[in-house]
Amino acid sequence: SHSDAVLSLDWNTNAQHILASGSADGTIKLWDLNTQDTIGTYKEGCNIQALQFHHSEESLLLSGGFDGNVLIRDCRQPNATAIRWNVSEVVERVEWCFHSQSIVASTSSGLIGCFEARMNAPTPVWHLQAHDAETTFSLSRHLPG
Repeated sequence: SHSDAVLSLDWNTNAQHILASGSADGTIKLWDLNTQDTIGTYKEGCNIQALQFHHSEESLLLSGGFDGNVLIRDCRQPNATAIRWNVSEVVERVEWCFHSQSIVASTSSGLIGCFEARMNAPTPVWHLQAHDAETTFSLSRHLPG
């Protein structure tokens, strides 16, 4: 179990017995809901504020934390290095774009940025200053763009 508060949860809709939890203890844990056991732990070293499994690739997990990093992990390869972007602020929310290979993240300073998941380029495809404080969002699964 986690040693501090759980800040985020996401259920894997492709592997429906898997749940991810992100915590103030700096870890992401993968849980098997059938056995109620932890099946994987990733030590990130900061509070994990946001999680989301990919909508069609069951092993891909997107996360964001207090250290300003947005990460993609392939849960089939627990020792592999995560793909990482730094947005320089606390990450409030992360989402996979349903109609493209992009990810979107929002921050504690109101910034929203879109990154190309396949490229690992350090700069966003686009970004905007949506607010002056914590910002979250929700992408449509029904409408592209």
